This record gives sequence, C-alpha cells and structure tokens, in this order.
Amino acid sequence: MWLFFACTSTVDTGASVDSPAGDDTEVLDSGDSEDTAPEASACATEPTDTAALVPSSTPKNLIFLSIDTVRRDRVGRYSGGTQTPFLDELMAEGLVLDDHQSCSNWTYPSMICLLAGQDTLDFGFEPTVFYGAPELFPADGELLADWLQAAGFQTTMVSASPYLMNTYGTVNGFDTAIGQAEWTAETMVTNAIDAALDFDNDAPYYLHVHLLDPHAAFDPPELYIEGNTEFIGYDLSTSLDLNRLVAEWPELDAKRQADALAALYALYDGELRYTDAMIRRLITTLGGTGKLEDTLVVVASDHGEGFFDHQDSQGHGHTLYQEESQGLAFFWSADGVTPVAWGGPTTHADIVPTIYQALGLDPRESFTGHVVGTSHVDRVRGLVRYEGDVTIQAAQRGDWKLLTHWDGSSELYDLATDPTETADRTADMEDAETLGCLWERIDADAARLVEQFGEHAPADWENAP
Repeated sequence: MWLFFACTSTVDTGASVDSPAGDDTEVLDSGDSEDTAPEASACATEPTDTAALVPSSTPKNLIFLSIDTVRRDRVGRYSGGTQTPFLDELMAEGLVLDDHQSCSNWTYPSMICLLAGQDTLDFGFEPTVFYGAPELFPADGELLADWLQAAGFQTTMVSASPYLMNTYGTVNGFDTAIGQAEWTAETMVTNAIDAALDFDNDAPYYLHVHLLDPHAAFDPPELYIEGNTEFIGYDLSTSLDLNRLVAEWPELDAKRQADALAALYALYDGELRYTDAMIRRLITTLGGTGKLEDTLVVVASDHGEGFFDHQDSQGHGHTLYQEESQGLAFFWSADGVTPVAWGGPTTHADIVPTIYQALGLDPRESFTGHVVGTSHVDRVRGLVRYEGDVTIQAAQRGDWKLLTHWDGSSELYDLATDPTETADRTADMEDAETLGCLWERIDADAARLVEQFGEHAPADWENAP
C-alpha cells in the first residue's frame, strides 16, 4: 500500500469563483464565509447549509435528459463556439455546475452513480469489462426510478443505450422502458414526446431520455456539419475506419494527425449540434402542450471523449484525464429557477440528492452525494476505472488532481495552470496537506476495490495503492 500524509488542519472555504456565465446569472461562492466555516479536518470536510437550486415553486414532475459522450470543452458555454446554442440558453437560465465531475469514464458505472446518489464503490457495485461482459445490475439494487415509482410517480425510460434497457436490469423501476441501440436522437425525441403526452396530468411523472448521440461512430445529418470532414484514405464517420485511425495514429506525421483531428472534430461537433437541435424540439414541443408546467428538467452527460489528447487514445473508458472524466450538468425549469453558475466541486452523486431537495422529498439515508451548494469547497472527489492489474484511479482536491496506475506509477497535475494535464508536478508539489488528502482518497478507494474484487483479482496486488 502507498503511504499518505496525515491531514489535520482546517481550511478556508471562502474561495472566489469565476464563471463563463452571462451578466444575468448569479455567480456564487461555493464555500461558507470564514465566520461560519465548519470545524473539520482538511480531508474529512463537513457539508455546509446553502442549497444552490432555488425553483420559483416546488416542481411536481421530473424530466431527466442524459446525453452520452459529451466532451465538455466542445459545449458552447465552455468552448465559446456554436455547437450547442439551445443547451447554452438553458444553462444561462438555470443552475449550471461549472466544476462537475462524472463518476466514471464509461456509461454503465457513471449512470449508476448518477441515478443512485452515491458513487459505485459506496453503492457496492463497480461494473467492469475486465472479466468479459459487464455483470447485470444487482437484482436488489434500487435507483431513482424505483424510489419515485414507490412515491406515486408515473415512470418512463426512453433509451438508446443497452446499459439503460432491460438488458442489464437497470430499468426495473420504470413502468415503461423503450428504445433500441440504433435509434437516432430524432427517433428518441419523437418517442419521448409521445411518452410525455401519455402521462396522466393528475399524477406526477418522471420521464428519462438517454440520447446516445454523440457517441461514435460520428455520423450526424449533413445539415449539422460545419467544416471539412474529409480525411484521405479514411471514412471517419464509420467505426471501422475510426478504429483503423486509432491503430495507425502513431505512424501518421504531424500534418496528417492535425488533418485527421480537424475532420473528427467537425463530425463530433455536428453530432453535438444535432443533439442540441433535438433537445430544442423536445423542450419546445412539450412546452407547447403544457407538460413542462411544474416540471424540473435535469440535463447531464455520462462521460466525456478523448481525441488523442493522451496516450494516443481516442474514445472513452481508457483514461481518467479531464477529457473523459469532466461532466456536463445543469437544472432548469420553464417555471423558473434562480440562475446560478455554481463553481464549487460537484459530482454525479450530487444530482439525485439535489433533485430530491427540489421536489420536496426527504433525502434517503443511502445518499452519499450532497445537495448542490452544501458540499465543502475542499472536498476530495475520487474516480475509478477498475480493470484488474491495469486499474487507474484519480483523486481531485481543488485544482490538484492525482492519477495513479496499478503498475505503480502516478501523475500529479495543477488544473489551474495546466487544464490539459501535460505537466506532471509530482517533483515540485509543496502542499503536503493536499497531497496527503489525495493519497488518502486513493488508498481508501483501492481498499474497497480489493474488497469487492479480491476473489477475482490478479494474484499479485503489490502494485495496488
């Protein structure tokens, strides 16, 4: 096991927060004032008492839009581009989480965390493909739909991902679960509109729509493509040629790599524009029918996407660098919420507790996530990608992020000065307290992984933190 430094001092929670939000959005400090900061160790910080989501009235219904494979720095709010104009409008009018982290770099564990209010290690089920096909969701496992269904909500899932279908047992709490892997965003939205219109107006409803676009293969309708998508010798809109590009990437010269990357981004950005347009259609149509009255809308990505940023890797499920692990998340209502750009650290596990608070429901004892606005500014967030002896872990506190690999190596980055994680700061890190807290989280998560997978794990665990 790795050794970590002891963490005993208290921290100042009054850090200021910058935001890309417009003038109409309130930018909130994510911590308490110095006078009210809780007494807590730097590693085991206590929650605060300021909920950030303030609807104009308590919503009755819930629409949850989860979007597969959203690389956050391609979203208009964060890129300054035009890929997602409608989502940008909604974010400016709602509570947007500007320092948000997924729980994983692939869909299955990420969505469990997102819908359970706790990360997969707290939940006790960490899906993996290391031993073959991922395991089925535990038969006694419960997620948001189970709880809302028991509370009297009508529940419908429309999904293009097998991880949110009957295939894996994650949709047991839905009265109706429909979808196919080949469904486009347009087909998804058509079915979601029909499902919403079928709800009885006299009872609350929960509609969940999981849009698979913009997952690879990147093949958006021509209308949404801007820029050149041609790359000589390849059709990058197909999985076959995208996989071939990944295999041949190290042999391409710098010019060919740049051309390939430009074509890939043109296709991927087209997928974002297409998805954005379909979400506009969904929200506009339902708004015209009155189905958005008394309704909270939550939008979140499951994970990001790499484009050869690190380790010659394209896709997701490979690394825990920011391009794969950053998340998009915000809350919006047609009835109005106080516009807030929340700059404090949040994770997918915080989404369901925040939904519960907004709907006026009592929090569940199982929640380990925090209502947005109540977590400490110096909380340590953890990430895991379990794959046996090639497992990777991450821990982040403030701008400092530690990555560990079960081959015994580690990397440390200061995201404030190096957001693309290119300069390892291990050799010159001087904040022993923060480093100790990061290793404490790594060690704790590693111990829980050993407990869960020990009977199936590699014989030699010497490299586990």
